[in-house]
Amino acid sequence: MKKAFLVLGILFFVNLVSFAQERANASTYGSGETKVTLATGDLASIEASRDVTEVYFLEATVLMNIKADEYVASFGVQGDGNTSLLSEQAVDSKIDALKSKLSVIGLNETFTDFINQVPYYEYDSTGKTATEKLKGYKTAKNILIRFKDRNALRQITNLANASGIYDLIKIDFVVNDFANIKSKMMSEAAKIIKSKEQTYSVLGISLKPVGVAAEKFRTYSPEELYQDYTAYESGSAQGYRKVVQKAKASTSFYSGFDGKDFDLTINQSTLEPNVQAVMYLKVKYLPTVTPKTEVSSETKPK
Repeated sequence: MKKAFLVLGILFFVNLVSFAQERANASTYGSGETKVTLATGDLASIEASRDVTEVYFLEATVLMNIKADEYVASFGVQGDGNTSLLSEQAVDSKIDALKSKLSVIGLNETFTDFINQVPYYEYDSTGKTATEKLKGYKTAKNILIRFKDRNALRQITNLANASGIYDLIKIDFVVNDFANIKSKMMSEAAKIIKSKEQTYSVLGISLKPVGVAAEKFRTYSPEELYQDYTAYESGSAQGYRKVVQKAKASTSFYSGFDGKDFDLTINQSTLEPNVQAVMYLKVKYLPTVTPKTEVSSETKPK
């Protein structure tokens, strides 16, 4: 029985065919970090107990690409002034200008989040003495903008720039019905488990499900799936007392989960980054032993 599971495990990994691609800067100069996946690849294991010597596990991993229902863009706005009031008015004037421009294109769902207001100081030097003195105040607020058309983001950033706002902090991808998504993925994972169970029965391996060993569900927003890299080549500078280096620009790229690492992918990935959900289900099984039929003394051959 153990050999049969080992053969199945080997066949499982052989069938995970990876597709080749041309190598580019990301793979050459990237950090080399790999994403954590819930697909463990463990098809069977042994668990010792008082009464049972063999316990088996069947696993299913499901990936789902989800288009967001709406988006929320967060912009950071800062302003300074000689007084706290003036610094806040400097921020509010930028936010009001942006909200007015957004209203023209039909985007009226916004929220202003107060972050902080602090004094800032500069040094005033007299002779050899440098003394800190109050210079003014800085106020920071964020404006959150809700929109449904993904293509509207470019319009929003242009209007923000025209209002003196340049700090796009983040973009939230909002999915409204995760409960239904989780239920669908669980159903698909259960089908995969049953399919594997039937496949093993073809080999004469009979298993009885006795419980769920693990159930994991997690969602990933696109911003969690970006990786950074810096592409450059440098020559040798040995033998010089002073070496002046140039700044190297860093960039990032979207690296979502690949469907080949999962038993099933729902909604094949498109070119655009999406929310990704992962379901991992692990079911505990016991081997079923067919009882031997006792031969009565009357039917025993003499």
